[in-house]
Amino acid sequence: MRYLVTVAVLFLIFIAGCAHTKYYGKEVAGKDLPFAPLASEDNVKDLLIPDDEYRIGTGDELKVDVYNIPELSSKSMSISQFFGQVVDEKGEILFPIIKSIKLGGLTKKEAAQTLEERLKEFVKNPDVSIEIVKFQSKFYYITGSSNNNGKYNITPTTTIMEALSRITPLASSNSVTMANTIYLKRDEKVIPLSITEISKAQTDYSKVRLHNGDTFFVPPAAAERVYIVGEVARPGAYQITKPDYTILDLIAEAGGVDPITADTAELYIVRQYGGKFQYAVIDYDKVIGGDSANDLRLQPGDRIVVSPTALTSYNRIIEQLLPTFQMVNSITGTISNVNSLK
Repeated sequence: MRYLVTVAVLFLIFIAGCAHTKYYGKEVAGKDLPFAPLASEDNVKDLLIPDDEYRIGTGDELKVDVYNIPELSSKSMSISQFFGQVVDEKGEILFPIIKSIKLGGLTKKEAAQTLEERLKEFVKNPDVSIEIVKFQSKFYYITGSSNNNGKYNITPTTTIMEALSRITPLASSNSVTMANTIYLKRDEKVIPLSITEISKAQTDYSKVRLHNGDTFFVPPAAAERVYIVGEVARPGAYQITKPDYTILDLIAEAGGVDPITADTAELYIVRQYGGKFQYAVIDYDKVIGGDSANDLRLQPGDRIVVSPTALTSYNRIIEQLLPTFQMVNSITGTISNVNSLK
């Protein structure tokens, strides 16, 4: 009887050990799994779209010029001002002779060609040029801990850099602080933008044009936290205290890894992009040695997991199951005593 119970307990230890191993990521994030994108350069590449030309939309005002036919051209009101055609909710403009024509969704060049095709019915070899004199169809937004929250027009030259230059942080008591990371939401994607990398010219946001609906979220500086759990002296949440706060900074603040219980070959970083999480294995020895490829600059919300050694895991399982061993021994001992009395 005692033999069978002991076998059952050892089987439970084996199952618990397997579950523990899986929990710490050996099956979830193997050493060959890349942790991309870690560099902001990759984020910028995701935002760059070939042939990303401005397209006419509802609310835009157009200046139409038909060469040598002033009666079909937009009338000048004063210097640099014209009585242009406003694009309505259907994407159409009112125009002499043809009454209305749909230009919404087209580039300036495409709109001019479309208008020329319609005018050929009435004018011989029409030569049309179109300029957008008011941009009122596309907007981006700034929200969060900023003095400049609001809705802003997008022109063909509006870039991420221009939008970031508008942002001024909220004042906190007698000081002004701002988070190092600002988030850009585009469609279903959320991209972290590092102010530090901009200041060091590591990334060039001046080439990335904005899209309609782009939203910048400015978190408060106090919200910039990272987390470390596992085999360190003081696991918990820590404030990012400088722009280039790295894994080594976090480990140092947490009191360092435990030299006895920690498996330094299995440090994991977990980072969230939108609704998805990505994992990577970090080489602790290279972090300590100053290898910048492993001592990564942390972003708000990053989690570092310091795994225990296999022996530490086994010992902890034994400690957790020790009361069970004692109970089993007590039961089997009682049964043996009863049998001996018989």
